[in-house]
Amino acid sequence: MEPQFQSSFIPKKPLTSEGARGKSGVNLFLIIALAIFVLAAAGSAGVFLGNRYLSQQLDNDKKVLAHDEEAFDPNTVRQLIKLSNRLIVAKGILGNHIAPSSIFSLLEKLTIQSIRFKSFDFSFSNESGAKLAMRGQAEGFNAIAFQADVFGKNRFVKNPVLTDLTLERDGTVSFNFTSSLDPAILAYTGASKTLGMVNIFNQP
Repeated sequence: MEPQFQSSFIPKKPLTSEGARGKSGVNLFLIIALAIFVLAAAGSAGVFLGNRYLSQQLDNDKKVLAHDEEAFDPNTVRQLIKLSNRLIVAKGILGNHIAPSSIFSLLEKLTIQSIRFKSFDFSFSNESGAKLAMRGQAEGFNAIAFQADVFGKNRFVKNPVLTDLTLERDGTVSFNFTSSLDPAILAYTGASKTLGMVNIFNQP
């Protein structure tokens, strides 16, 4: 009797899909690498184009600036600079300059008709400021009281004082007047404007 051999094509171990999974894994890796490469290339191209645009813009700005510089005469520019410097110096001198003559305009506006001043003494220093001293004569005591009220209401006359009231033989009254003055009344640049605001009857 011949021996019988049993042959089977059924594998003893189950088939797996390792080959398929390996091929899929390789494809995914290639896709990711390609995407990274594309992004890097796009970024490099963007940087290159941006630098090129900025470089062209800088060149254009230089050309415009050079054209504008050519439109001005260098001698004219230097003369304008010198003139500007002189104006600055002149403005500083005028700003520090005082105008004592404006005091007479102030007194003209503030002195009432029944009073006259016979002497005038003015002094000024950076430490004590402007001081005014005068000898006056009034028609009576009421005129002196009214004059004191006028001086007291004016914001440019500081600490007005009337002393040594003396009744003269002719019925008039002599007196001494002293006060300080607001520095604004002495400013050369603002003297005319300051005097324009003077109101002898009502000063804030």
